[in-house]
Amino acid sequence: MSSVPHRCGSADVRDGRHGDAAAPCAPRPRRRAVLAGAAPVVAALLSGCGEDETPAAVPMGPAAASPSPQASTEQVAQIVADVSARVVAADGARDPSLLAPRVVGTALEMRTRAYENLGKVPGLPATLPTPSSDLQTALVPSGEGFPHTVIAVVTDSADAAVHHFLPLQLADARSVYTTWGWARQLGGVTMPAGVAPRLGAAAVDAADDEDLVLAPQDALALFAAVLSNGDAADPSDLLEPDTFTEEMHASIQAERTMLNPDVPADSLATIHEEYTVHPGELAALRTADGGAFVAGSLRSSRVITLVGGATMSSPDPELALAGTSGAFTQEAVREYGATVVLYVPPSGKSGRIRALAAVKSLLGASGQ
Repeated sequence: MSSVPHRCGSADVRDGRHGDAAAPCAPRPRRRAVLAGAAPVVAALLSGCGEDETPAAVPMGPAAASPSPQASTEQVAQIVADVSARVVAADGARDPSLLAPRVVGTALEMRTRAYENLGKVPGLPATLPTPSSDLQTALVPSGEGFPHTVIAVVTDSADAAVHHFLPLQLADARSVYTTWGWARQLGGVTMPAGVAPRLGAAAVDAADDEDLVLAPQDALALFAAVLSNGDAADPSDLLEPDTFTEEMHASIQAERTMLNPDVPADSLATIHEEYTVHPGELAALRTADGGAFVAGSLRSSRVITLVGGATMSSPDPELALAGTSGAFTQEAVREYGATVVLYVPPSGKSGRIRALAAVKSLLGASGQ
């Protein structure tokens, strides 16, 4: 990818040759000159078609080397720095408009809801991590065509020992790279052997299961199903156990026990959390071993249903957002957003799908 600076657009940090969507480029004189000069050449070639003489073959240049990466390391570093600066500014002012144009989708919704929720319940724990501008490495695809996808690994703004996986996507040549989420590397997780991030990776379609244990979209769906229903949702044992899933399941069990003190489970209240894949937010890139990094967004709904006329009074600050003064007679619902990163191994090799990183944040609560 050429690193010639782009002169159009007004973005704070320009993505190489890509300008700001708000300021499309004017046609370039050089290109017009090239196209204008093409007509006489074509006419000259056509004028020789009626002659008996076989025209000389058009000389071919040397075969192109492998396609250039869609972004350089320097460009990715600039983009990451811009994302970090915007998140820090938005958090300081609790103003989601400061996240534009880099932060979109689930990441924007998480931040927006967090600012709103903190305004309603001051004691609400803030759990959203902030990526720093310290780029560690990046998985960058090669080739032409859009969208472009990059998966960067950066440190945390507060703890350099913590890493975040940051998917970045470029919709077209007039856009800027944006991110719909980032996920914190899970404790105890190390990179699978032979999958070090690199320039020149290949993008993987969401439904592409060629040479992979599962297609990226199916791997995310399986992860969501296991989060929802436990190991029974993975009869083929394709998923390796991970600390995020264990923590989510332990949280459910602890709350179930609290809701049913000194009585059999589910006697007074049932609890279940259902996870689904959030559409339109998936990034998948091939790793050196033929597997893939897969990043995606999830939504979950944790529902407490009261049984047999039972009532509940909860001091949970998350449920304070429901507007019922902490008292419930029928149900209490909490909605969450999450970003996860999986490693999907190549088919035909030993190894299971692994969760590498995850982050989850409260979006809202309701009940009656």
